[in-house]
Amino acid sequence: MAKNEHALGARMIAAVAIVCLMASSRAPAAEKYLIVAAEGFAASPHLTRLADARTARGFDVTTYAVPVGTSKEAIKSYIEGWYSSTDDSYVLIVGDSDSDTDPSTATTIPHWTGSGAMGAPTDLPYACMDAGDDWYPEIFLGRLAIDTEAELEAIVDKTLLVEAGVFPDPTYAKRAALLATSDSSAGANQTHDEIIAQYLDPAGFASTRVYADQGGDTADITAALNAGSLFCVYIGHSSHGAWWDPAYDVADIQALENQGLYGLALAFSCSSAGFNHWGGECLGETWIREANKGGAVFIGTTMLLPVGPDMWEPSRRLEHYFFSAMLNDNTWQVGPAWHAALHGLWIDPDYGPSHEDTRDYFELFVILGDPALRLPGGDVDEPGDLDCSGTVDTGDIPHFVQALVDEDGYAEDHDGSPFDVCDRMLADINEDTRVDAKDIQGFVFLLID
Repeated sequence: MAKNEHALGARMIAAVAIVCLMASSRAPAAEKYLIVAAEGFAASPHLTRLADARTARGFDVTTYAVPVGTSKEAIKSYIEGWYSSTDDSYVLIVGDSDSDTDPSTATTIPHWTGSGAMGAPTDLPYACMDAGDDWYPEIFLGRLAIDTEAELEAIVDKTLLVEAGVFPDPTYAKRAALLATSDSSAGANQTHDEIIAQYLDPAGFASTRVYADQGGDTADITAALNAGSLFCVYIGHSSHGAWWDPAYDVADIQALENQGLYGLALAFSCSSAGFNHWGGECLGETWIREANKGGAVFIGTTMLLPVGPDMWEPSRRLEHYFFSAMLNDNTWQVGPAWHAALHGLWIDPDYGPSHEDTRDYFELFVILGDPALRLPGGDVDEPGDLDCSGTVDTGDIPHFVQALVDEDGYAEDHDGSPFDVCDRMLADINEDTRVDAKDIQGFVFLLID
């Protein structure tokens, strides 16, 4: 068979495999996705790319371009009109926030002040759809806390790359970095050790411990992140712009060299997701805003944790509930996994809705990133070992793409020889036959259209 015939045959095989895969792994029809975009970002081509990617995954996508001067109450009213209790619903806020009282601007969407004891800056009311003093979210909610078009492009690029599955080192999706303060009252070492033993080890993860009382430091964090870590979890003290012990700040994120290896940061600490902070960019904002470095999503708090004799215990439990959802229950979408963690605290007999701290934790924590982001993971077959039985999990998509391209990212024929012909109308592959991460969603969409 001629090389061109090999290439055509390989593309046909790829097309059939992707069609079967997408037919069996699309999001359920009853999943709604609302983009609440500050007016200056609503028409962004980068936001359109994200919306198209969500549509390709099967979401019913709506974009609400928030007019300048719109109050938070009016925005919530729009969400309430869009929401359906029979559907799984995701809301992505696009824009930063400088105020809980001023209306929206061209680049900002106002936040709320929580009604818990801490009075935390929060987005939670946007996700609570029941009447009255409701603080249990019915919606999976996240915010792209960005100020510029370049920052929007960066986080959309990183989000779509994580979902496309074309990584410089695919094994990064099985690595985790766990960072622990030397403050013994936090129980950070013990909690992380439990997470490793109960969840990460059984799931085949390689875990890097960066424990301050064992000499773990900034350089160790950088090394773990540059090597690629799907999870980076910190328990300890912090301010809005830095984790303290082991130390890591905005400048350290800006100096990272982890292009293509973007993960989730989870911070059980004070204020490092304070997107509203008057003092400038918070650590979580830097994590998602930096192009070609940092990560795709950051979960943390907007202000101080509640102080008391057991102040660290809710965080320790939330870490368990989160990883149980991800690795035991196979809940790889960020929003549902974090919702499951909060629900664990809600039904915890030692906490629950009547405990004085529970509401604060619901209000304090925010997802900076897309709540519909699906991390690479789950129970998957070996790369390329896909079928059309309807049982293929969405976690197989990155593995299929990995099987389609070689270690340098070039498309290969099924016998291992490189493609020498690329039908760009069909596959949207670059002229040099290199598959770009941004092309994958369009590649899949065109094949099934």
